[in-house]
Amino acid sequence: MLKYLAKRILYVLPVAFGVSLFCFLLVHIAPGDPLTSVLPPDASQAMQDELRKIYGFDRPLPVQFGLWLLKALQAALAWADRRRPEPRTVCMISPDNAASIRLAERVGYRPYGHADYKDSIVTLFERPRGG
Repeated sequence: MLKYLAKRILYVLPVAFGVSLFCFLLVHIAPGDPLTSVLPPDASQAMQDELRKIYGFDRPLPVQFGLWLLKALQAALAWADRRRPEPRTVCMISPDNAASIRLAERVGYRPYGHADYKDSIVTLFERPRGG
């Protein structure tokens, strides 16, 4: 049963990534600048440039998508902090997976130990609620 559940969770990851990419691209595929819907019609060029920089629209699309995903992850963690009674969340990451370690640290996880998982050493990370 556990193997089946793990397999199903792994199938969800590419689907979630694809849906996220689709939603992100909808904003950029629509005609016009994404900021035109939120700016007043008489907005100065200086205001437009400042808002483009604040929202990251002045960066390349892959960078914008990465920042968008990071904000989505932070929102999901904030939602979990409000609804879950546990004082902390824990994750385990292979020491070889530098990208996942950087992401975990960026959203508030800190290493606190090591464990053996399927004959490999993994690093355990914890994040206090609201972390």
